[in-house]
Amino acid sequence: MMTGTVVLVRAGVIASAMVGIATAVGLIPRQMPPQFSSEERTQLVQYWSDPSRYSVGEPASAAQKGLWQVRLTPEGSTWLWSYNRARKISTPPTADAKPQNDQQKAWETWIVAKVHHDRWQALQEARAANQQAQGLELPLPDKDTPLDEPQDPGPIPTDLEVLAGDPPPFAASVSPKQFSINFDDGTIQYQDNVKLGSPRYAYYRFSDGVMSEGTVVKNVDPSRLDKLFALAGCDDTQSHVMRAVSQLEGGFDAVNTYDTGYVSVGFIQFASLKEGSGSLGTMLLSYKQDDPADFAADFHRYGVDVQPNGLLDVVDPETGTEEFGPDANR
Repeated sequence: MMTGTVVLVRAGVIASAMVGIATAVGLIPRQMPPQFSSEERTQLVQYWSDPSRYSVGEPASAAQKGLWQVRLTPEGSTWLWSYNRARKISTPPTADAKPQNDQQKAWETWIVAKVHHDRWQALQEARAANQQAQGLELPLPDKDTPLDEPQDPGPIPTDLEVLAGDPPPFAASVSPKQFSINFDDGTIQYQDNVKLGSPRYAYYRFSDGVMSEGTVVKNVDPSRLDKLFALAGCDDTQSHVMRAVSQLEGGFDAVNTYDTGYVSVGFIQFASLKEGSGSLGTMLLSYKQDDPADFAADFHRYGVDVQPNGLLDVVDPETGTEEFGPDANR
C-alpha cells in the first residue's frame, strides 16, 4: 500500500483521467466473474480478523476537543444540495450559493438562522456529554458555532418548504472515532465524522466516512514529481494543471469516503461515485492490466480488485463475501 504514489501515476492513467477518457460503465450484470478464489477469501477474513491489523478507538485530540463534537449532518447536507438544485444553482463544493432575488434573500436569512441555532443546540448537547464523560466543558465553539443562544428561526417559510421541504437538523453532537490499519510496512490512521470547512457543505453523505489529505504535493521533492510525471507520460501543460488541481484535492495518498464521490483516492481524486466504478475503477483496471504482479501486491492481496468493466470488486473482511460496484463502495 505504501507504493500508492507510483500506482496513481502509471503511464497514461492520469492523462487519460484528466481528459475524461474511459469513464462510463454499464449496468451491473447478474453474473460477475469472481476475482478471488474461495481459499483467498478465507485467507482475507483471517488476515483482517487479526486484532493487530485493525483497531478502533478515541482520537488523541479528544482530550483537547472533547469526546463529543459538533458536526454537519449528512441529512442536512443533502437538503442543502436539493435546495440548490431546486434553484437551478451550481456552485463549487467550497462555496455557498448566493441568493438570486429578494425571495431567495428571505430564504437565505432563515437558513442561516437555522444553521446557527442547530449548531448552538448541538454544542449544548456535546458539552453536556463531555461534562459527564470527561468533567470538562468541551468543545470550544468554532467560528461557525455561536457561544450564546441565537434567536430561534421559527417555522420554515411556506414557499421555501414548497420548494425544498422542511429540512432536518443541520448539526448534531457526534463522537468521532479513530481507525488504525496496520500493514507490514506501516500504519495508517483515519477519523470519521469529518470536520468540514463549511457548515453548509452540500456534498457530505456519510458520517462514518473518513478523510485524509495525505502528503501535500507541494511538499514533495520537485525532482521526484518531475520523475513521476515523466513516468505517467504527462507533458508540461498537463503536469502544470495537475499540480494546480492537487492543491485543492490532497496528496498522492489522499483518501476521502465521506462525500458524493463515495471512494476518492489520490492527488486529483480518482472517484468511484455512486455506481462503484468511475475514474477510480478505470485507474485500477488500467493498473491491473499494465502491471498485474504489482497490482496483486498492492491491492488484490488485501481484498481489493476490479471487474473487467471497471466496477470495484472487494472482499468483505468480516463475511468473506465478494462484493461489486455499489456494495463494494459500502
